[in-house]
Amino acid sequence: MQFRKRVLTRKEVLENFKEVKMGDHYRDLVDKFNRGILEDEYKKYLFNSKDIAVLEKFGLVSKNLNPSMAIVR
Repeated sequence: MQFRKRVLTRKEVLENFKEVKMGDHYRDLVDKFNRGILEDEYKKYLFNSKDIAVLEKFGLVSKNLNPSMAIVR
């Protein structure tokens, strides 16, 4: 999972470089990893089908039936 990998990278940086500048959100995520609750935090970022239906209803998201067409090369 890329989310976890990024947090672990930040954890390593924080452990090896005490004076490093890093956003508070990353420090918070590292703390959650250390406490064993990172996966719970990750799940807060995900939408379930009910959430998506509400977002679609209000026009905030839409289904893209051909996502490859959205890629700009």
